[in-house]
Amino acid sequence: MKALSKEQVLHVARLARLNVSDAEVEKYGVQLAEIMTDVDKIIDVDIDTNNILIAPTEEHDRYNDDKVGEMLNKEEIFKNVNHESDGYVVVPRVVNE
Repeated sequence: MKALSKEQVLHVARLARLNVSDAEVEKYGVQLAEIMTDVDKIIDVDIDTNNILIAPTEEHDRYNDDKVGEMLNKEEIFKNVNHESDGYVVVPRVVNE
């Protein structure tokens, strides 16, 4: 593929919000043309869509069931707490103002 025109390169640069010099326009025109040639090669690859490997295993969407367990009472919770105030657990501040 031949180099992209100056207008095409400037259009791509404008879409990407880039300022390009005249020297860069010529260089990028050649480079973008090479990329487009490679993309065309990828598009032309014949893929057997019936035999695509999505994941390396046959097991999909394995989730554990949620099970309701025993609730802890307040005394059990607070026996492992370092700092407590008015029935609340006090933790170190992690967010700055």
